[in-house]
Amino acid sequence: MAVVRILGIDPGTTCVGYACLEIALASPRAAGAAPLALRASNVRAADTSSGDARVVDCGVLRLGARGTPLTDRLFALDREFARLVDAHGPDEVALEEAFYGKSVQAAPAIGS
Repeated sequence: MAVVRILGIDPGTTCVGYACLEIALASPRAAGAAPLALRASNVRAADTSSGDARVVDCGVLRLGARGTPLTDRLFALDREFARLVDAHGPDEVALEEAFYGKSVQAAPAIGS
């Protein structure tokens, strides 16, 4: 049995959500196989063994208030993300795609 550790990130400009999961697989992944985080696409992958998944950690990174310069918030994100990677040693990272369904005007601010 193989275990894959995935660090999931829900991006934002003031708060960033994260969760670290461990998923037990029935067998090791084949060389060149797509990362589990890419194949799952919001659905549990078909090759998990008995569905064993464990939440290792989850939380919110607070990067600063809206009045805090964006550059300072991005430096905070870099520092906190490096801390999470060091603490959890993920095999994969899954980053949620930005969604602008309510406010297309938010796209430039989030993308800058």
